[in-house]
Amino acid sequence: MRDYHINIFYSQEDEEYIADIPDLKYCSASGTTPEEALREVLEAKALWLEAAQQHVVSEPEVRQGETAVDPGVPLQTLQCVACGTGQCHHRGSQTDERH
Repeated sequence: MRDYHINIFYSQEDEEYIADIPDLKYCSASGTTPEEALREVLEAKALWLEAAQQHVVSEPEVRQGETAVDPGVPLQTLQCVACGTGQCHHRGSQTDERH
């Protein structure tokens, strides 16, 4: 299974953390903590890829120049790619957006 870029951010609107995988259309999850959101999106990723395989959809390529989240690394080391903070409100921030 390939490693895909994962965005994790806090949503004021939903009042919880959201994790999404931009390369896997509609693959996202939420949780009350960043760790829970990550666990949930990794499960969603496995189900997404299983469904794609059953429907003969090719697995998307991993974006070049990006690294995937290592589940062994504490989430406190991750930062929002849009603003560089650990607590971010940028719903749907993409990898190279800066402001």
